[in-house]
Amino acid sequence: ISPKDRKAIRTAVVELGLKEGMKIYRTGKGWPARNNNWNQVCNGGMVLGALAVAEDHPELAAEIVRYAVASAPRGLSVYRPSGAYPEGPGYWEYGTSYTCLTIATLRSALGDDFGLHETPGLSETGWFRIHTIGPNGMYFNYADGGAGARPAAAMFFLSQAFDEPAWA
Repeated sequence: ISPKDRKAIRTAVVELGLKEGMKIYRTGKGWPARNNNWNQVCNGGMVLGALAVAEDHPELAAEIVRYAVASAPRGLSVYRPSGAYPEGPGYWEYGTSYTCLTIATLRSALGDDFGLHETPGLSETGWFRIHTIGPNGMYFNYADGGAGARPAAAMFFLSQAFDEPAWA
């Protein structure tokens, strides 16, 4: 992308995403305090955005990573104890995708996921997805989800992270 477009995108990430997200982190309320997919998605987006601009905004990036790593266990607590997901298989795919992106990005950029992969139940959650899809390719649909299963890239990350080839 052109230098002009790159600057515009980075400015938008910082001003419209990261600084606005920091306002919410500092309240201690809203998605940082929730134990659902919104916690996973927002923390993941904040981490990815922060690390994308970290070379230009190192203090902001470090602060966001600290807040996100402190908040994430609330969202990840839903995998306990067996990896099942209370919001249904559709939201499993949504929330788990962001969790996997977050863990992979932290590992890639910082060399550490700060123990997020050790969340109880996360090492079993791939089986949850497999067991919620019937032979006709439809979900066992409960909670807030649709009927049709779609591919889940998170399964490839989980397969590698937890040495479960069947998940891939």
